Amino acid sequence: MAQRPSATAEMSAARLGALLSAAAVVVAVVAALFSPALWPWLAVVAAALVFVVAAFQTGSWRRVSADPEIATGRRAKLSFWLHVVSWVAVLVGMYALMTVLVASGFSDGRWVLALTGLVVLVLGQTLGATRFLRTDGPAGTIPGHVERLRDLANSRVSAPDDLDPEDDGDGDDGDGDDKQR
Repeated sequence: MAQRPSATAEMSAARLGALLSAAAVVVAVVAALFSPALWPWLAVVAAALVFVVAAFQTGSWRRVSADPEIATGRRAKLSFWLHVVSWVAVLVGMYALMTVLVASGFSDGRWVLALTGLVVLVLGQTLGATRFLRTDGPAGTIPGHVERLRDLANSRVSAPDDLDPEDDGDGDDGDGDDKQR
């Protein structure tokens, strides 16, 4: 069965996010090796957690895009809650890397590592870990938004049953004799 374009786009974004969060793990480990403080190690843990979530999201979208008929209820719930955990992890990682950035005083190479790790961690989380699996298909795509807006507009604009669906001035019953009265 062919992959749906929107699921493929979600999978590609999640894969890129997983690669970026893996890079954040590497940068955080290098920063931790050059820093005597505990903060960079907290950033390593946060980056690793974001990487695990992004890898899970990539695998979930890969599985759904390969076979759209599979049941995704429990996997979708787990995917959603892991996405929530990734937000906490990225906030902790950002705080830890900003602490390293400030503690370095911009005088040695640690600030470059901390800033690079910060950017790559945020991008990895944004592109990978936030792509949680949805049972109604991927959100965030332009065709998906247009379809949802069209459905919303159609549900709000539908005429009541007792009105004439055509506005031709012939009254409620539509037989054309109302202009004679």
